Amino acid sequence: MEEEHAITTYGETPMTAANVRREFRLFHAILGLGLLIMSLQTLVHALRELHGDHRHLALVAGLEAAGAVLFLIPRTIRWGGFILLVVLLVGFAEPLTRGELELQRLVYAAGVWFLMRTFPQRVDQHGDHGAAQ
Repeated sequence: MEEEHAITTYGETPMTAANVRREFRLFHAILGLGLLIMSLQTLVHALRELHGDHRHLALVAGLEAAGAVLFLIPRTIRWGGFILLVVLLVGFAEPLTRGELELQRLVYAAGVWFLMRTFPQRVDQHGDHGAAQ
């Protein structure tokens, strides 16, 4: 086992490669699960409380939920991320036409883009992801 050297320190915690990988996994899980839960809540709201009158909302929420599930799976993170980016960026741009600014969607999209671009490309034989690039 090779010795890991501290990249830098943040407070008292050394930022070793293992710590960075763990932080990436945690960020990936929180962002993906958060988007999945929010999209499922929207889907339930569209189907139950709006009595099916807003089928387009249910369709978009279902698409976002499918993207979030794919985003959570390491091998399909880029496919899921692409779906999420389309939904989030359209969801950011559409309210702009009415003069409304929905910045949270842009923040979520930035997190998805960041993880898509930095998530490891491969999984080694132990199931451990390589270091973020």
